[in-house]
Amino acid sequence: MCDFSDHHFPPNEVHWGETKTWYGIPEDDAGKFEAAIKKEAPDLFEAQPDLLFQLVTLMSPKRLTDEGVRVYGCNQRAGEFVITFPKAYHAGFNHGVGSFFLSASTGACLLTSSISPL
Repeated sequence: MCDFSDHHFPPNEVHWGETKTWYGIPEDDAGKFEAAIKKEAPDLFEAQPDLLFQLVTLMSPKRLTDEGVRVYGCNQRAGEFVITFPKAYHAGFNHGVGSFFLSASTGACLLTSSISPL
């Protein structure tokens, strides 16, 4: 899991299509997340120290929670919005093809449904 928002609160809407699942880590756990993922793949971070900011780094939410990182998840459906909070890591995946998104960078809080800890 790894996209990092260091900007405003950009909304993301699934305009139509399949469900998208999001995972988010609160800002307070960013340090724990960074330590856990660097522990998981130290050679990758040695070769590319800014790997977390390249939008290509994923780690199982279960492994993160085993390291004491709080991970939250939600399912976003057509017509719903997700907001990315500044300094929060997040990741997501589509459940199928055909989804049309209003914006591309988002993550941790679903406005029309509840989020839940993993």
